[in-house]
Amino acid sequence: MGAQHFKTSILIFCLLGNFTSAYSQGKEYTLCTYHYFKKGGIASSECYDKDKNWGKASAYNKQHTLIYEKNLRRIAGHSSVEFEYYPSGAVKKAKWSDAPDAGIQWYRSSTEFSEDGQQTAFYEDSYDDRPSTTILKHQEQKVETKEKPKPADCASIYSSEFWILNTTKFTVNVNAHRNNMGDTTFTLKPGENVKGGVVYQAQYFDDPAKYYQLTAKPLKPQKHQKLIIFPADKKPENISKEVRRYYFDVRRII
Repeated sequence: MGAQHFKTSILIFCLLGNFTSAYSQGKEYTLCTYHYFKKGGIASSECYDKDKNWGKASAYNKQHTLIYEKNLRRIAGHSSVEFEYYPSGAVKKAKWSDAPDAGIQWYRSSTEFSEDGQQTAFYEDSYDDRPSTTILKHQEQKVETKEKPKPADCASIYSSEFWILNTTKFTVNVNAHRNNMGDTTFTLKPGENVKGGVVYQAQYFDDPAKYYQLTAKPLKPQKHQKLIIFPADKKPENISKEVRRYYFDVRRII
C-alpha cells in the first residue's frame, strides 16, 4: 500500500509540474517584486502574470547569472518561494513549497547558497517521506532508505541581450528605460558599443525592444542635432543555445 501510494504521489507531482511548466511557457510576467544587492543589481525576483495566477521566482549572483528558479502559482493549489538574504543582499536560502489543490500530497525543498552564489546545501521533504528504518546487525548500523520524489525540472531560461553601438561622430548619452526596473544610462564615444541589458524568458528568446525604451542625446547638445536608436542591419546572433544578442545603432537623423 505504501509503495503504491508513493508512486501515485510522484505521478501527481510530475503531472502538475509538467502542466505548470507547459502552461507558463510563453506567458509574460509583468508584475514583479525585486530584491537588490546593497551595491546594486537584482538579487532575486518574484514575477506574476497580469492575473496574478502564474509566475516564477528567480535568484542571481553578483554577475547576474541565474542560480535558482522555480515556477509559482496561486491557482490549482499553490507553489511559492521564500528567500532569505545575507547583509550584502545576496540570497542565502530559498525555500520552495508546492502542493496541489484539495490534495494531501505536498513537497518542500530548501536550497542554501554561499554569499557568492554557490549552492552549499539542499534539503527536501514530502508527504511520502517517512522515518527511515535502522537495523542493527553484527554491531554495524545499517540504514534502509528509499528514493525521494524529485520535483519537476524547471524550464530552461533563455537570455535575450541587447547591444548598442554609437555610429555617430560625437559622444552620446544613452538611456534604457524598463517599467518596474527603472533607468540605466551609458556614455558612448564614437564607435563604442555597450551591453544595454537582457530579457529573461522561459524556453524562448524575446526581442528586448518590446520591453525597453531606448533614447539617446549628444553629450554636448548642439542645434539641429537629433538622434535615434534603431535596430541595426546586423541580424540577431545566437551566442549559445540559450543566449541571443540583438543589436541597435545610435544614428543621427538631423
